[in-house]
Amino acid sequence: SAVLSRLGTQTKIGHLCLGGPSVFVRLLKIPVLDPTKITSMVNFEAQQTIPAIDQAAWAHQILPSSQPGEADVLLLAMKNETVQEMVAASASVGLKIQSVTLTPAALINAFAYNYPEVTDCSILIEIGARSSTIILMEGPRYFIRIVSIGGAAITQSIATDLQENFSGAEVLKLAKGFVHPGGAYEDSADAATARISKLARGVMTRLHTEVERTITYFRSQQGGGKPVHAWLAGGGSLLGYTDIFFQEKLKIPVKIFQPFRRLSATGALPRQIPAWSTAVGASMQALPETPLQINLLTGA
Repeated sequence: SAVLSRLGTQTKIGHLCLGGPSVFVRLLKIPVLDPTKITSMVNFEAQQTIPAIDQAAWAHQILPSSQPGEADVLLLAMKNETVQEMVAASASVGLKIQSVTLTPAALINAFAYNYPEVTDCSILIEIGARSSTIILMEGPRYFIRIVSIGGAAITQSIATDLQENFSGAEVLKLAKGFVHPGGAYEDSADAATARISKLARGVMTRLHTEVERTITYFRSQQGGGKPVHAWLAGGGSLLGYTDIFFQEKLKIPVKIFQPFRRLSATGALPRQIPAWSTAVGASMQALPETPLQINLLTGA
């Protein structure tokens, strides 16, 4: 309600995007002998793959396949109770939710719209609060992985090390935090700033390990290429020198994702632009031509 009031919008239509470590994502390869049976085959695979499927809201989309006789299928799911709670919360402030998508689909849609010229193998790393979404893209092919490392892990590390409560540690992170560049970089003269930068680097190093693991799996098990471009999105990417850190580690150009790159916006753009990536992608669910039309309200 407060957000709608600040925006001054009169709309009563909404599109939700949910994320976090509870998002279930799986890419399946299904043999297709009879195209008329693909829906039943997807349903069967979903029953075998999605944990507690009777309590889940899920949807799928068939992707372009690189192999004849096979269908690549993206499954996305979340606990149905969580979805319904968010829809009810939206209804309580007067919004009618038309679609509920999940972070990976929103990011892919936002990227495809804003960077249509990019066809080489690329990686998008969305650093959220409690988790990060890693997406490898190569033409129409995608590989998605969600890891439970996000900006809150840095805050918790600061809280533990400096014996602060979580709220105080978050204030310190926003005021003094950046990712230590490593090497011969001279430490800050402020002891707290120097310590926080090294704690942040420790968490980002863990995230980088998961990024490299994801790239290795994509190349060895999915036949994918090596990414030649990288983008950072999400609120966690706003921490100073995060892009420099990943560029040094990945040894490819790393840019901050621009979700408003091809959008006309009235007034000033929000300050924390990368944090709006999923919101922009979710809004594109209403457009007829987006790569992924995932709506948990309509199900499979």
